[in-house]
Amino acid sequence: MPKGYRYPGPIKSDNDPIYEDTHGMTLTMNQMADRLANVEMTSIFKDKAEGDVDTLAYLLENGFKGYHKMSPSELIEEYSSVEDKWYEYYQDDELAMGTDSDDPIHKLEEETV
Repeated sequence: MPKGYRYPGPIKSDNDPIYEDTHGMTLTMNQMADRLANVEMTSIFKDKAEGDVDTLAYLLENGFKGYHKMSPSELIEEYSSVEDKWYEYYQDDELAMGTDSDDPIHKLEEETV
């Protein structure tokens, strides 16, 4: 069950806001997909450092639809399950891919400076 708020109405592009997370960040489908990919990659790298490659092996053996190909509902469900982990990795500066320049976290950083 999603923890944030899903915006009502039709989604006309991947850059339309669809979700507000529990930290008040308004996210588009692209931003959510990028955050999900980032969490997955970071987790895979952290697991590899500990000698665990099970997640990577599973993805290679079974394939993966891809976050950018998911429906809004699928993205929201996936994001809700890893939102806290994304913020934890972000705060600890551990995100494998950094953050995209259009991620709303950058606006928050600018406001707090």
